Amino acid sequence: MVFAVLITTIVLWIFFSDLIGVAIIALIAVISLFILGLVDWEDIEGRVQWGIILVYGGAITMGKSLEATNAAYWIANGMVSLFKNEYAILLCIILLTFILTNLMSNTAAVATMLPISMSIASRAGMSPVIAAMATAVAGGAAFVFVVATPGMAISYSSGYLTQRHMAKAGILAGMASILIIFLVAIFYWDMFLGL
Repeated sequence: MVFAVLITTIVLWIFFSDLIGVAIIALIAVISLFILGLVDWEDIEGRVQWGIILVYGGAITMGKSLEATNAAYWIANGMVSLFKNEYAILLCIILLTFILTNLMSNTAAVATMLPISMSIASRAGMSPVIAAMATAVAGGAAFVFVVATPGMAISYSSGYLTQRHMAKAGILAGMASILIIFLVAIFYWDMFLGL
């Protein structure tokens, strides 16, 4: 019966996800497992890391709030108004994306920053393609907090690492990533590829 629920869920995801929605289909599958008596609440309660789910829910909510209230756009405009040099603006875009991607889901951070960085780049006289690529790549540099990526959440939920361990190593890796992305954007994408 569990296999039947799994196959039905996959079929619904493939053919009806646009109509119903992926999350609704997943909830239907979970409710079906309870209704059919295949799982008990004790099974779910003991094996699900509820803290990770709440952290991800908070991150997605924060990302949507930044987008809906135009707060991210306001932050980006404030940073750009401080700098007139296009390389400094590019560094600000990479840095802001790095900060956001570590405070929320990296998908939400890139989705929030992409339109902002492209409009900032076009107003600053730089290539929107370079700004978009820098934003997308910087969105993958989520090494500092648990909320940043599912990989970080899985590592944290194992119990072997603390947030302090992750932040300590993640800040060094993040700074190195920012420098590498910036240098690649200037010397490879801009000068060599001519984007």
